[in-house]
Amino acid sequence: MPPENDLERTDDLSIQNDDLETNSQDLNPADGNSNEGAENPQEQQNKENEEGNRDSEIYGSPEIFDYSDVSLPEGMELDKEMVGKFDVIAKELNLSNQSANKLMNLAVELTGKNMADVTNLATELQKAEAQSYEQMLSQDEELNAFSDEEYSQYLTTANLGVKAVATEGFTQLLKSKGLTNHPEFIKTFHNIGKLCENDRIPDARIPAGTERPADILYGSKN
Repeated sequence: MPPENDLERTDDLSIQNDDLETNSQDLNPADGNSNEGAENPQEQQNKENEEGNRDSEIYGSPEIFDYSDVSLPEGMELDKEMVGKFDVIAKELNLSNQSANKLMNLAVELTGKNMADVTNLATELQKAEAQSYEQMLSQDEELNAFSDEEYSQYLTTANLGVKAVATEGFTQLLKSKGLTNHPEFIKTFHNIGKLCENDRIPDARIPAGTERPADILYGSKN
């Protein structure tokens, strides 16, 4: 019976060897599958070249930065002192000329926006000031004491004073500032107008001691 036992052990060894071969095949897949997911050398090289090109666009400071491509609003110039400070920072960051121009364009855009905000604020302040003159006029006791007809005549006399001494440019300036609604403006030019009505506006020959309308507005130089 021993031979039979030897045969049985031989069969067991064959089965174990088959299992080992199967496991070996599982652990060592086909060569085509072993490189799955790996990048092609040419693709890898192209990728590295693209990254290098991007870096060269962003970095690499020139000896002198050229801002001729920066878009400036009409009438605006780059401040030389601020450009010099910007150049130092751009050099420290090793920015390329293209990158420096992008940042400079952004700075110009920001400056323009701030200037527009300041202009809008100045306009609003001027508007508020003009409205305050109108409120002062509506609350002036002396002028409000007149009837509509009397007030109309009062303004007619004031306009006569304006025409007698004020240039067209000065008149437009007063209107733009809202000063024509200031009660003190109206009263002052009303007094000048009264001088005109009384024929007291002197000509080129000014008698000694005569008070000129210009002296009333600006004060005598003597």
